[in-house]
Amino acid sequence: MLQTSLTLLIGLIIGIAMGYLIAALRHKSTGTDGALLADYKKQLEAERSKTESSIKLTAELTAMKSTVEKLSIQSNEANRIRTEAEAKLETTINEMRRASESIFDETKKIAGALSNSQARGKFGEAQLELLLQSAGLREGHEYSRQKSTTDADSSGIPDITVKMPGGSAIFIDSKFPFDRFLDAFGTQVQ
Repeated sequence: MLQTSLTLLIGLIIGIAMGYLIAALRHKSTGTDGALLADYKKQLEAERSKTESSIKLTAELTAMKSTVEKLSIQSNEANRIRTEAEAKLETTINEMRRASESIFDETKKIAGALSNSQARGKFGEAQLELLLQSAGLREGHEYSRQKSTTDADSSGIPDITVKMPGGSAIFIDSKFPFDRFLDAFGTQVQ
């Protein structure tokens, strides 16, 4: 019995010691686990924060990409419109230059033609006839062209004979004073 009691007592002491050691280890493990758990929580929170930042950044970059694409499309459209406008403007300028050159050439031809006195006479006649027609006079009724006339004092062929009431007439020899015309406008024929 003593031996049994002693075995029980030793078993009890060993059990208490083991319980104490297990409790100490458990308490130590719980403290370490708590520290590990807190560390894991911090890491998890940091990862969650990084993920949220990454999601926000991705959304912002997507919005910026969309805006840049819209600006690029608008820029390309504006560039296309500007290019078309420049082409139209260049075409218009070239047409105006050609028209100006054509007018200049025709003006030189007219000036050359009018430097001839016979051409000036025909030009003067045409201008006079336009004036008479604008006034409502009709050829063969109120006036006649280059009809030979003879009276007591003189005879000739005026360019226009205007019939007046009472049987009288006005004889007009149209001359176009081209030299005086050019002097008036300060132009020289070359």
